[in-house]
Amino acid sequence: MKILVYFPTNARAIDQISVMEMFIKSGHEVYLLTQTEKGNLHYLSEKLGVKTYSYSIRKTNPFSFYIKHAFFLIKFCHHHRIDIIFSHLHDTGITCVLAKPFLKARTFFVRHNTDEGKLLSPKKSFVINLIINTFSTNIIAPSK
Repeated sequence: MKILVYFPTNARAIDQISVMEMFIKSGHEVYLLTQTEKGNLHYLSEKLGVKTYSYSIRKTNPFSFYIKHAFFLIKFCHHHRIDIIFSHLHDTGITCVLAKPFLKARTFFVRHNTDEGKLLSPKKSFVINLIINTFSTNIIAPSK
């Protein structure tokens, strides 16, 4: 299977690297796509055999940011014939929700539950969580 790990940042993330390594060892073709330019996460993933990509645009207008990323995600998945998408965190979750009707791939939203969003911007966090929780059919929550 062709699995896409869709992640918002390029920062080294041991949990993401471990999961991608497990998928590679299980015989899957693994792709990493981030919403930022290539960075440590890409370089460490490439050493495992992961095919890494990035699509970085400035977030001047949140609506156009998500729409542009959704269009890119749709094209990317069709071009690479992705079977499964694991999107992580809110920015990729919203993007995946927008793109989902146009994708053949199964989508999974992986929640990383923290109170940071609620503390920094409770209304925004509530709306984003409502959208993602309503329109994501498969949600993985590694914690309570």
